[in-house]
Amino acid sequence: HKEFTGTLTLSTETYSQAIYEILVSLARYGVKRVVFMNGHGGNNTGLTLAAKRARDDFGMLCAICTWWDILANEKLFGNPAEQHAGYAETSFTLASRPEAVRMELANCMATKQVDDDIQFTRAGMARYKNGVVRIPLQTVDVTDTGSMTETHPDDNPHVFDYSMITPEFAENLMNKVVDWMCSFMKDFDKMKETEPNIKRP
Repeated sequence: HKEFTGTLTLSTETYSQAIYEILVSLARYGVKRVVFMNGHGGNNTGLTLAAKRARDDFGMLCAICTWWDILANEKLFGNPAEQHAGYAETSFTLASRPEAVRMELANCMATKQVDDDIQFTRAGMARYKNGVVRIPLQTVDVTDTGSMTETHPDDNPHVFDYSMITPEFAENLMNKVVDWMCSFMKDFDKMKETEPNIKRP
């Protein structure tokens, strides 16, 4: 999103190193398992790299959760949960920071297309002849506003109606994700694993 004014960003390398050094600090105190709750797809690569290093270097086991994976099987009023500024992200912000939401401006743009044969479904994924190809793009390549349906326009067109995203709906959706996370963390804590041969920081 760095093309949009106000965005502050770190390189993947810097971000991953910062996360890794936090994990090193935790390992010094005997922490063996860490759960990340990630809210931005661009963080996944850096988190995964740091988690792999921590596993290799000192046996720490990390889990990386994202709200869109948790809600992967959910349809929100006919739309997939994973959308940029879609129903789910708007709901989470409405539940946690209602003063930051301007519902009168809410809309979710259909993913912008630039080619007839290679059809984009998101910034980095496209359809071609019944297959899927990864083409890393900037967000601005596929949306003019930063919002995006994250699907092909034939599957999900431009979404304008946010009237059903009420504070009650937002709170319930947030609670669903929180309940999932609480349940997962309990089971992750007792999950069995093989103990790797590793060094300690």
